[in-house]
Amino acid sequence: MHPSASFRLSLRQRALPAVLGFPGAVLLLQIFQALAGHVMPANVWEQTIGGSFVGAVVLVLVSCRHGVILTEDELVVRNGWRRRIPRAGIERLEVRRVLGVSQVVVRTKDGRYTTLPAPTSFLDSQFEAKARELTRWWQAGA
Repeated sequence: MHPSASFRLSLRQRALPAVLGFPGAVLLLQIFQALAGHVMPANVWEQTIGGSFVGAVVLVLVSCRHGVILTEDELVVRNGWRRRIPRAGIERLEVRRVLGVSQVVVRTKDGRYTTLPAPTSFLDSQFEAKARELTRWWQAGA
């Protein structure tokens, strides 16, 4: 397998959701507990914040290899596992937009849809160029 191109999420793209998401969830927990009349003791609050920080760091580190690798004859999706999609098995590529974020979706000839982990338009001004590169790669083998 000789990669011709690869796409991965940048550190910013991986870190921002984790850094905002974990503390945001902790804050919501605190608000709901306060509304229910419960007060979280300070030591539990500190442990929860510390745990959310550790969770964010682990999430960022674990997801560093998520992405897509293009080879001469297949697209390799790395998203916690590895899935190989033969170029000849791809029916079409399309860009879908969900909650303001665009991602590339692969439809295979067997009817399956696979949303690629990268590229994504979230914090990436080069998304359109990357999506065009993916499309050119697929069309070159069609």
